[in-house]
Amino acid sequence: MAFFSTTSFGKPRADVGARVNLGICNHLCTSTLLHAKHASMPNYFISARVKLSQGALNTVEDFHDLLTDLAPEHGIPVPASSAHVTLATLDLPNDVAISDAIEALQTLSPEMRGGPLRITLQGLGHFYRRVVFVEVKEDTRNEGRLATLAAAVRMAMVTAGVKVGTLPFKAHVTLGKSSNSALLPYNDLKRGFERFDLGKIVVEQLELCPMGVPREGQYYTVCSAVSF
Repeated sequence: MAFFSTTSFGKPRADVGARVNLGICNHLCTSTLLHAKHASMPNYFISARVKLSQGALNTVEDFHDLLTDLAPEHGIPVPASSAHVTLATLDLPNDVAISDAIEALQTLSPEMRGGPLRITLQGLGHFYRRVVFVEVKEDTRNEGRLATLAAAVRMAMVTAGVKVGTLPFKAHVTLGKSSNSALLPYNDLKRGFERFDLGKIVVEQLELCPMGVPREGQYYTVCSAVSF
């Protein structure tokens, strides 16, 4: 996929830190809205992509095997290839909203200073036993940086007039979820992995991605990105 850089909507230029493909975004926005039942539902998100080592991928595969063994009817593994930390969810109903979100993302450059974000993925957690995730821990030199970035993303989007999801920020990487209202066997999963550790990760950029649409390769389609 071809990417173009921009500092203002409609004025592409060469820039390594800011990548945009508005045509793809517009097409995906239409597809996502047709899929959504309510226009007010978030259909895009700002992600910190997590690239796992082969050892970590093997651990996730073992976890997924246990999940499907323990909950064969409703346990859904989330592919490791789509691993990410969600900083904010967005409601982008049209191309104007998409361009506003892209411009807002590029204003985060000052908050991205200080080099790549270093995190550790260690320990299991859950949301109401319907979502199971690995917890995100920050390097002592970066402690609090993720929450600061999430707050900056929300502020930039709200300032740009973009509708942002209301759920509070909780740094995590989803491993599996329930396909319905049935609860996942979290305690059994945790017993199966007394020390769940996916190691240290370096996050190099934040990305604007659509939800629930075909992915680019093995990850979500990236409409725009800003690098650390």
